[in-house]
Amino acid sequence: MEYIKIKENEAKHYIYEFEGKYPVISDKAYVFSTAFLSGDVEVKDYASVWPCVSMRGDVNKIVVGKYSNIQDNCCLHVADDHACIVGDYVTVGHSVTLHACTIEDHCLIGMGATVLDGAVIGAGSIVGAGALVTKNTIIPPNSLVLGSPAKVKKELGEESCLDGQVFVEIRDGLVMYHLHHHLSQVGGGATRTELVDVCGI
Repeated sequence: MEYIKIKENEAKHYIYEFEGKYPVISDKAYVFSTAFLSGDVEVKDYASVWPCVSMRGDVNKIVVGKYSNIQDNCCLHVADDHACIVGDYVTVGHSVTLHACTIEDHCLIGMGATVLDGAVIGAGSIVGAGALVTKNTIIPPNSLVLGSPAKVKKELGEESCLDGQVFVEIRDGLVMYHLHHHLSQVGGGATRTELVDVCGI
């Protein structure tokens, strides 16, 4: 069997204009070649966007904040009256759907979760794997959110944000290594215990 070898930095990238607007990607960020970005999309410093992510900024804008990561197979989209905003130091787990919502700083969105139009996830919160956050739901800061429809199960306390910041700083050296080699992994927003037990990250 013959294998085809393609270096990641030589692969085709799926980054497209839409109605005169182009994605803006920091030269300190990383977007995997098979991610799809279109229209009014901004990816800030040290953020990373992983394989098969779709980010379609057609009728509104999408922003991914500093040091945040959007993991494999996520879908980010917008609505006429709501942008899709991901703050700084946010981890968005595999196969998450973020539709026209706001994720504030230091949050973690567990694998397979869905956050719908107009919802706001307060800073330092954790949304568990598979949770469904319904339209216009406002989640207070530092909350643990589980279920479908999602409900606040407990208050995490402000130390959740601090632990998440430490988690990111520990990984920062690894981030720079991967960026140098055309790969990147960054994140934050939760204690390591919560990451494993609740979100499967």
